Amino acid sequence: MVLRVVYGNAPVYQNIGEDVGFISRVFGIRAYVGYRPYAPHELDPSKDSVIYIGHGDPAFPSIYSYPAMDTVAGIATLLYISLEGFLLEVQPSMKYIRYVAMSNYVRSRLEYRKLHVVDVVHPGIDFTLLRRVKIHTGSAIMKRYGIDREKRIVALTIARDLPSKGFPWYAKVISRVAEKDRRIKFFIVTTPGADRHFERLGNAVAVAPIYGTLEREEMLSLIASSHIYVMPSLAEGFGMPVLEAMALGVPAVHADLPPLTEFSVGFYVNAKDVIRFRQKRPYHSWIVYEHFMYDTDEFADTVIYVADLIHRETLDDYRARATEKARQFDATQQYKKLIRHVVKDI
Repeated sequence: MVLRVVYGNAPVYQNIGEDVGFISRVFGIRAYVGYRPYAPHELDPSKDSVIYIGHGDPAFPSIYSYPAMDTVAGIATLLYISLEGFLLEVQPSMKYIRYVAMSNYVRSRLEYRKLHVVDVVHPGIDFTLLRRVKIHTGSAIMKRYGIDREKRIVALTIARDLPSKGFPWYAKVISRVAEKDRRIKFFIVTTPGADRHFERLGNAVAVAPIYGTLEREEMLSLIASSHIYVMPSLAEGFGMPVLEAMALGVPAVHADLPPLTEFSVGFYVNAKDVIRFRQKRPYHSWIVYEHFMYDTDEFADTVIYVADLIHRETLDDYRARATEKARQFDATQQYKKLIRHVVKDI
């Protein structure tokens, strides 16, 4: 049996794809992992199967070219996807696909359009990799951007510059924190050009346009070396960095987004309202996004509250609960469930 794992254009999907491929090989399956999609004529129905991992936006039609493999070519195929809202419309071919959702939230949004969701499999954590993570590696990266974690409480965020990541609101949060607590330094790892959101915040923030350029272990070391992980997102399909922060015992602050509340034991900020809209930048999306809006002052106060807990060294109970919860998402068990939908005998 051969498993073809195809991942979408984002580091998180590549990481999940590599983990799925590795775990497939552990169970004796020949697995090939990569970005390039396969055409049905390239595959053998008697031995090949395909898992596509990525974002479920129909603005990228190649995602939904796979039903021909399952329904016409007889090749076991499924889409393991994330969404941050409702699909604007559904093409007839999309109704023949088998979907696995990355969260119960994603499942509900797919089923709203009467699509065939066979399972929910939350992304998993590779604890073997986590044991190799070194705090000094993350500290060295921070120092290149003028941050000394021994002198400041470092609040880390890792995210692309997309509307759903909430950077304009995050700038307001940082501004408010800077007025009230100078112990905290915000470090944002993101894509080039995102510094425009934070250029008026002075020394309170350092922006590193290195998203997607660091090795996976380096990114995890940044989380491990931070004091607080902050996810300012207005929408998520799952929220992998929060789970990684939990596994590393780093307190996480975020809004009470539906996917995050499925697993996080972090410090929630109430969502006051939900705004639905269709994204037109940086590309025209075919999703009606749901943005869960929070009060930026409340978010700032929550960051300061967690910083106080760190200063008083009273987070042992949280760290124990967080790491225990994260262990429920072991990658081997999570992705074994996923693989079984296309390869039965493992």
